[in-house]
Amino acid sequence: MVLDLGLGFRIVFITIVVILVATFFVGGSVGIIGILFFVVAVFGAMYTEQWVFLPENRKIIAKTGIVVFGTRREWSFDDITAVRAVMYRTGTVPRQPEKRDASAGPGADSPARQHFFQRQFLRYELVTRSEDTIRIEIRRIRETDEPWALPEAIGTVLGVPIENLTS
Repeated sequence: MVLDLGLGFRIVFITIVVILVATFFVGGSVGIIGILFFVVAVFGAMYTEQWVFLPENRKIIAKTGIVVFGTRREWSFDDITAVRAVMYRTGTVPRQPEKRDASAGPGADSPARQHFFQRQFLRYELVTRSEDTIRIEIRRIRETDEPWALPEAIGTVLGVPIENLTS
């Protein structure tokens, strides 16, 4: 099982490179700002983040970084005790329920109004024997998504339980 950055991530940076190269050929110059954008876009296109789950070796390998300047970390399946999936909304902070201020007007703090601009996300984590968490991915949840499929697949490969949390 391999988790990798999607093609969309690279397309953004490749598009910037193509636009800058086209600008150079059409106008003959892109200036210092254009060169800086070009360098940043090339490095962005070369960035990699990959999680490899190897059941035959009982290892998890995480590779992140810019091609040859990346880091590689490894964990054994035996070090992982659970897969945690935490669902949350942007901008929310766990807190105690408060009394509603009557002067605020009707519907001022209705759930529909509170969540209009907030996006819902799911964070995947591995929990180790020492209770450390290793964050794998944060994914935005859309209406058509099946957000629990990936953590369940990871839990099945690792042979550990899944903890579903909502913050």
